[in-house]
Amino acid sequence: MEGSIKLLEANRVLSPVRCSSKPLPPIALETDNTDGMSKGSSHMFLEQSKVEVEESMKHLLTEAQTVEAKIHRGIEVLWQRMQDLLEHKSQEMQQQVTSLKEELSESEGKLSRLSAQEAALVQQSAKASTQLTKEERKRKDLEQSISGLQAKLDASQKELNALTLHFKDREKAQKEEVQKLQSQLEEKTSALKDYQMKIKQLTEKMNLLTKDLTHEKSSSEKQHRNTSDQLAQQTSENRKLMLEISKLKGTLASTVSSLTACKEEKKKLEQALHLQEQDHEITIGRMNKKHASVTKELEEQIAALKKELELLNKQYAIDAEFYKQQLMENEKELATLRALAKNSNSDSYLEARIQFLRHQNLQEIKLQQDRKSNRK
Repeated sequence: MEGSIKLLEANRVLSPVRCSSKPLPPIALETDNTDGMSKGSSHMFLEQSKVEVEESMKHLLTEAQTVEAKIHRGIEVLWQRMQDLLEHKSQEMQQQVTSLKEELSESEGKLSRLSAQEAALVQQSAKASTQLTKEERKRKDLEQSISGLQAKLDASQKELNALTLHFKDREKAQKEEVQKLQSQLEEKTSALKDYQMKIKQLTEKMNLLTKDLTHEKSSSEKQHRNTSDQLAQQTSENRKLMLEISKLKGTLASTVSSLTACKEEKKKLEQALHLQEQDHEITIGRMNKKHASVTKELEEQIAALKKELELLNKQYAIDAEFYKQQLMENEKELATLRALAKNSNSDSYLEARIQFLRHQNLQEIKLQQDRKSNRK
């Protein structure tokens, strides 16, 4: 706008100056007149016209010089204004070049920072891959630990089953032995009863014989002499009976002692069986308690490990998805960086980059919060 005003002013200075000279009088041509008067007047008219023409020429020359001076002055003014305009434009161009250089240096600094950020992103991606590998290895170790604990639990269960079968077999054998002793005791008890019956019968027979003997003795005192042989014979029979009774008493005593020994042995066996049953119950109780505690502990460990494994799998999936998205965004970012590296006007890209970094920081904060909540 200022340049247009200056050009209008220069055109106004250089506008043509109108001549204010008088119009030239008409020039009369010579005629073929023989009249001397007309020739003299014609000569005077020519002289007068010549003088007027000279004056007009002088006036025109003066005006031409004036116009020429104005033209020179206008040219000088226009030249000066053009010089000022060129100087102003040169200063503006110099300022624009300086600002462009500053913008270029700033863009180079931003580009270097973006390159550093790119290297940091690449390093972060490598760290993420290493972290994912570590998490995968830890998950495999936990699975192996769970498998080992499960194997220990199965072995403990097999050992408990074997001990239970062993105690059951032992208890069955002891019960069979007690039943045999019980049957032997019953047999000896029945034999003792038979001996007691025989002794009772013999005692009754001896009592009858004693009564008969007493009766016969009292009734045959008179015939004592005659019946001495019968009495001696009866006495010998009584002795034989007494001997048999003594033998039966010895057999009864031995049977009673044997029965007492059997009872004592039975009592001892019952006590031993009771103690073994108590010991078996205590052992089974301890084994059951130990197995229950070991099973509970192993189940708690397995549950904790499964929970930890589930959390690790969940965290692994979240981290994998996050790092996958981050890698994709980093690849897009690298492609955009390579595409815009040659472009000096990258303000819009820098604004988008700032938004992207803010979004990435928010994602990192959210991921850390998710990890803390999962650990809790």
